[in-house]
Amino acid sequence: MNERVQFITAEDNSIDLIVSYAIEDSSLGVKALLLHRVPSHEDIFDESERGVRVAMSEDTFEEEDFNFLSSISIFDGNIKIKTPYREYNLDISSVDESEVNDMRKILEKQNFDKRFSIHDA
Repeated sequence: MNERVQFITAEDNSIDLIVSYAIEDSSLGVKALLLHRVPSHEDIFDESERGVRVAMSEDTFEEEDFNFLSSISIFDGNIKIKTPYREYNLDISSVDESEVNDMRKILEKQNFDKRFSIHDA
């Protein structure tokens, strides 16, 4: 089942590259799914600790620190985000096209070293 996204925020500041999805949630009202990368600080990490970290506000599993983005597919108003530990299926059909375009730009920047695959229909 695809979770409905209310809006997408894309951020590129001097340190962070972030894509945030605000997802409808019946109990919380909204929950956040974050794709976060800090390229300027990655040189202090081991090779296995580099990449885009994926975190859902409700996720509580031990491997969360190593839940890196493996692939993202964007198609027909939907997004499939794959990590080693979980798959997220999102409905972005009601999100403004400018937010989707901003998301794509940040994803390209996050993927400067081709650590994940992007499939864009």
